[in-house]
Amino acid sequence: MGVFLMTIGVVGYELLVKSNWELLLWYFVGTGIMLVLSSAFYHRSVCHPTWKCPDWLRYPFTFISGGLGLAAVIPWSAVHRQHHRFSDEEGDVHGPQFSFMHNLKIFGHIPNLMYVRDLLRDKLYLAQAKYYLIWAAITAAAFSLAFGFAEWAFVYMTMVIHQVLLLYVGHMKSIPQNHLVALLYSPEIYHDKHHENMMNSRLGLVDLPYWLLIRWFPHKLNGNKGHG
Repeated sequence: MGVFLMTIGVVGYELLVKSNWELLLWYFVGTGIMLVLSSAFYHRSVCHPTWKCPDWLRYPFTFISGGLGLAAVIPWSAVHRQHHRFSDEEGDVHGPQFSFMHNLKIFGHIPNLMYVRDLLRDKLYLAQAKYYLIWAAITAAAFSLAFGFAEWAFVYMTMVIHQVLLLYVGHMKSIPQNHLVALLYSPEIYHDKHHENMMNSRLGLVDLPYWLLIRWFPHKLNGNKGHG
C-alpha cells in the first residue's frame, strides 16, 4: 500500500511538475507485463494450473513479480480461489461489492490457506513468500537502473491499478464482456466465461496471453476440474 502511494506521487510529480508526458508510454509496458505475469502466469498457470510454465520462465516470473506490483503467489491464489468458491456472494473477499480501498489492500491481508494447500508444498512459492520483500526490492532496483526510477514507478502503479479495476470491470453486469474490450484492455474481462470453466487455459476469443505465450506450452483447453 505504501509503495503504491509512493509510485502515485512519483508519477504525479513527473507528469504535473516536470511535464514528462513520454512517461505515459510506459502504460503499454505495464499492461503487457500485467498480461504475462498476472493473467498468464499467476492466474492460469499457478492459481488454476491450466498450462505448465517451464522452469526457465517460472523461476524469474515468480521472483520479479513482487517488484512489479503483484502480491506473493500464495496469498494471491488463496484470495482468487476463495473468490471462485463464493463468486460475488457472501464469503467472497473482493469484487465490486467492496470499496476501492478494500480491493486495493485485499492481497495484503492474511489469506485463508485452506485454498492453497497444494501451493504450500511448492518450495519455489514458499521461498517467494519468505524472501518477498528482498526480491521485490532487487527487482525494483534493477528495473530502475535499467530504465529509470519514474519508469519503474509508472509500471508498478499500472500493474496495481489494473488488478483493482478488473475486480469491477470484469464483474459488473453494466460493462460488456466482449471481444473489443478484451483486446483494448484485458482478456480477464471474460469473467463469466472463465467461471463456467476455470480450467480452460483460454479465457475467450481475444486472448493475447494465450496466443502469444500459453499456446506454445502444454496446456488444457477444456478441462473440467477446478479447486472449488
